[in-house]
Amino acid sequence: MTGPEVDGRPASAWLAAVRESERRGELLAAYDIAERGLERYPDDVPLKHRAVLALV
Repeated sequence: MTGPEVDGRPASAWLAAVRESERRGELLAAYDIAERGLERYPDDVPLKHRAVLALV
């Protein structure tokens, strides 16, 4: 794994969890997961992008 990790979960793992929720059609959950990931990685552009898309 690359990049900084908090609690052993890198930003890429948050992003994967967001995408999994999106695939299941759980857009509100996807948004919530993205927001939680952004609390730990506030400058992560892919997480920001997925958070916005989950609301559209």
